[in-house]
Formats: sequence, structure tokens, C-alpha cells
Amino acid sequence: MVGRGGIMMAGDASGQDKPIGIHPETGKPLRVVILNQYYMPDVASTGHLLHELATELAALDFRVEVLTSRPSYGPRETWVECPLRETIDGVKITRLWTTRFSKDNLLGRAVNYLTFMGQLLIRVLVTSRSDTVYLYTTNPPFLGIVGAFVSMFRRHAYVMLLHDAYPQMAVWVGTIRKGGLAEKVWHWVNKISYGRARHSIVLCQKAKSLVCGTYRVPRDRVHVVPNWADRN
Repeated sequence: MVGRGGIMMAGDASGQDKPIGIHPETGKPLRVVILNQYYMPDVASTGHLLHELATELAALDFRVEVLTSRPSYGPRETWVECPLRETIDGVKITRLWTTRFSKDNLLGRAVNYLTFMGQLLIRVLVTSRSDTVYLYTTNPPFLGIVGAFVSMFRRHAYVMLLHDAYPQMAVWVGTIRKGGLAEKVWHWVNKISYGRARHSIVLCQKAKSLVCGTYRVPRDRVHVVPNWADRN
């Protein structure tokens, strides 16, 4: 049967529809944890896209949690001081303490990445649950290595969501040298991250070809899901 937003809903033995966010056997909400450095009200576009995704999943009875950092993407005057823990539109948000150096400074940005990923690694390693799907983005670009590492020690089902193609973009803009050590290490990290993921989501067919071709990921584990826009 078609439910909210045209999404299929499963019927039970009585013929009544059940939201897709409910496990058909246990009757309990399915759990999804979204991991991204930025999240609304931060000004980064990925944070707002993920907020729309999270709220739609929550409306379908998924139990959704977001692990993110404090707002720090744009100029300092755009930063909003938010509670470290709050629930918005049915989504539980946990903001980890991180440094907030300017992203225009390469060293400062690297420190921001490391403080976020370090805390995230400890938290996920300790709290990972086998009944939960974890969605890792490319913000920071090598965030997926956290999921890959945790999956070596815990039953940790994770999905990769590719927004930006790194290290290709870093080479293109001249941040790192093509064929250099940084690019080789980055590709190695990506191969592990995508290789251990249950599935990967990309925005277009070219991105799918890049992931499958560069990192030898089976094509049936990489899915094209374009970003969306509210035309109203």
C-alpha cells in the first residue's frame, strides 16, 4: 500500500498497513544513526539535506539519531549556540564538542576533523548496536573509516553517503599532489571504507562508476539517489 509521500507501507496479517519504520516481526521502531560534521541550524548544505532526510524518516516511525558537531561551518557571526543534546521534529540530536578553527585554514580544518572523528570513534565503538543502521557521510571526507574500524570489532552495519569525491577534488584544486603520498593514503582509506560498507549511496551514475571502478565495489552495493529540492 502507498503511504505518506508515496512510500510503500507493509501490511500485516490483519490487512492493516504498518509504517516502514516498524520492524515487521518485533513491532519495534527501526533505528538509524546519521553521522555528519554539520547539521542544522549550521549553514552547511549537507546539514540541511540530512535534516530533511532525518525528519522524514522519523515521520515514518524510524527511531533517528544524529551525531554531529557544534555549528561552525560559516563565518563566526552565523554560529548558533545549541544544546549538546536536544530533540527536533522527532530526531534526537547529539552535538559533540569539537574545536572550531576557521575552515579557511588547512591546519585548523584538519584539527576540527580530528577532534570530531576522535570523539565519534570512541562514542560509536562503545555504543554501537547490531540492530541499528549507521549512515556515514563524506563530511569530513574520510569519516567512513570510523565505520570501517568499528565494524572490525563490533557488529556494525553501516552505509556510506558520498557527497564529495575526495581525494579527486583535492587533487583538482591543487591541495594535494596527484600521485603523491597523501593521495595514495586517501585512496587506501576510501577502499577500506567503501569495501566494508553494506551499501553506498551516490548522487549520480558517474559517481557510481567512480566508486565501483576505483575501489572495486560490486555495482549492486552502490545505489544512485540524487539530492532533492523543495520546489515550493
